[in-house]
Amino acid sequence: QHDIYSWQVEGPCIKGFEEVTNGSEVVNEVVRSWLKNTTPEQRENFINVVFDLIGTTNASTVHDLSNVLLKNIGKVADSYKNIGEDEKKELKEITKILVKSSLETLKKNYQGNE
Repeated sequence: QHDIYSWQVEGPCIKGFEEVTNGSEVVNEVVRSWLKNTTPEQRENFINVVFDLIGTTNASTVHDLSNVLLKNIGKVADSYKNIGEDEKKELKEITKILVKSSLETLKKNYQGNE
């Protein structure tokens, strides 16, 4: 009952699920691996930079973001150009850790299903 991945928020209501999807389990593994391989400071900086970049699109939901990201990719790219070199370096390093965590998790889950 306290597993955050077994709940869904719909407006002001929270719905519980009996079980989670395989996709949710994979995302959970990726996030856990990423968290294990980064420091709290790295994660905070990464999230702040990503949110600043996404903020240039004026999206207020994930659905909005998917609709406006391609239209606003130029704004995002311009904002990225304006961040400091240290932030760019850290963003690249943490993104590499996230990609590595994703690939390792997908590989493990794919091999387990053969």
